[in-house]
Amino acid sequence: MIINLFVGISFGVGLALASFVGNIAYRGSFKSVVKGRSKCEKCDRKLSCIYLIPVLGYIFSKGKCPKCKYKIPWYYPVSELLLGIFFAVVFYYHTDIANDSLYELLHPYSYLLSDGFLIVTNLLFGIALYYFAVYDLIHMEIPATIVQYVSIAGILVLSLRIYEQGILFFAGNIFLILGLWLMFKFVNRNPDKQYVGEGDMYFLIMTLLCVPWSFVLSAIWMASFLGGLVSVVTMIKYPKKWKSIKVPYIPILVLGFLISYIFGFNGYIINLVDMLILNK
Repeated sequence: MIINLFVGISFGVGLALASFVGNIAYRGSFKSVVKGRSKCEKCDRKLSCIYLIPVLGYIFSKGKCPKCKYKIPWYYPVSELLLGIFFAVVFYYHTDIANDSLYELLHPYSYLLSDGFLIVTNLLFGIALYYFAVYDLIHMEIPATIVQYVSIAGILVLSLRIYEQGILFFAGNIFLILGLWLMFKFVNRNPDKQYVGEGDMYFLIMTLLCVPWSFVLSAIWMASFLGGLVSVVTMIKYPKKWKSIKVPYIPILVLGFLISYIFGFNGYIINLVDMLILNK
């Protein structure tokens, strides 16, 4: 009963943070969110509080601006809902009230790799991914400076995990980071053509600094599948102009992370590596 209560609270917190972080991604800065109220993208009408409630605000407004009837993009409520689900799933997976993990959550540094520490780092990583996904969806790029900040935090977390569990446990992360960098240099060896975006490459390296390699590979695998579906749907819906339509990669990759985390697809990646490389 208590665990369900805290899962529900974490879901609500995830929704609220999704709305706030999404607003920062849309406006491009934290100061503009703090100083100014949310308004319609088209007519600049300031929105009342009831329309700012995550997900429900979209339902109350019927997906349109109350004044000019401008259609609010569908990905706003969907992305908010997904981050809320992520918060609830993280708390549910890592919290066991019977084993005093609630105490560890309130005191996340009581044990270096306790459930509380994992909850905090996973939630912060999820918020960062959400920000990049929304930013890329709106601006068709990702902010390099924020990627660097998250990467620095990822280095600190990775160092703590290596100190606790040994470097061999995260050797896959190090090899993949080197492999991605070499692949990027090889594919883009022609300075006149960029086949792989520099921002996407640094984003993948950032994820490898924050989470185990198996999660990154499973997310890439899932994103490849989702990207194929998006391409097919785009070609069917826009048969004449699908080649000119740009589809941002980061939101698809972040959705791949979410699906892989919820369903534990990284376990299949580990089993595959064990079978092909270690012959287990």
